[in-house]
Amino acid sequence: MTPPVSNLSNPTGHAYTQLTSALHPSNSEGSTILEVDILPSSHCPQLLYEHPALALPKALLVQLYLTARRLLFAHLASPREETYDAALKATSVVLLWDPNHLTAANFRKRHIQSLSNRWVENGYGERDGRRLRDAVQRELRFLDSLVTSPLNKHAKASTLWGQRLWIMQNFWAQVLLEDGCSMEGDTSKKATIKRIMSHWDCELHVIMKAGERHPRNYYAWQYARQLFWLPQMKEISVESFGQMHQWCLMHPRDVSGWGFLVFLMASEETVDGDSDGKRIVRETTEWVRKYEWEGESVEWFLKAVGQLQLD
Repeated sequence: MTPPVSNLSNPTGHAYTQLTSALHPSNSEGSTILEVDILPSSHCPQLLYEHPALALPKALLVQLYLTARRLLFAHLASPREETYDAALKATSVVLLWDPNHLTAANFRKRHIQSLSNRWVENGYGERDGRRLRDAVQRELRFLDSLVTSPLNKHAKASTLWGQRLWIMQNFWAQVLLEDGCSMEGDTSKKATIKRIMSHWDCELHVIMKAGERHPRNYYAWQYARQLFWLPQMKEISVESFGQMHQWCLMHPRDVSGWGFLVFLMASEETVDGDSDGKRIVRETTEWVRKYEWEGESVEWFLKAVGQLQLD
């Protein structure tokens, strides 16, 4: 039987409690994105945490991962209510070490789905609705922290991006909850569109940050495409073009970013008649001429847009 964390020898037990409290908070700090860094094993074996920055040496993380894995699989082998919370917190440590750990990711999915089922079974009560909303928001912030932090594998982890898309597809109303008010409670179409656009901007910021952490990040930009085509996102317009274009000019070698910009432009019904599209092509051409840029990614972008405009 796996010993409880409180009985583990210090400093490992204390570090484990610190780490799970930071990754799986139960207070207002859960709304803040952490920046997590894994230090070389030569560093002092202790966890450094000053919200929102968190760092720990790799050797210590390995020990904490093994502890978390034991707690998770002990609960799976013999499910008991008293070990459920410890197993849920353990999944955050497991995913910090292995971002493609399907067992941990699926456990977190089932947790959110169970809260949703309880909310429905209890007649959409306010208390259960608040628990579901908090769980969804906490999961998004946890994923934000992993894919935007300076970690080796997380920004390009297919499991994490799949987890995020699953939330967007199934819990859209909880994602858009703002100050305790649901999207359905606002009858103003203009206010609803504004909220959707604000959320899209936030998502695009996370995707861009992940693209910076791991260049040519196919998984992040593919998530952006899938998010763009959700029915709820139909109000998104060419306002995203300028922000995306600036990112591409700052990362001109990243063909994945340019590819997504082409996708945005192709999604418009009439690219040739779109002044923003023409402006982007003109500014890109001028940028290439000004800096005498010879990168293949920009050249491919101009050819791809040219083909769009000729169709």
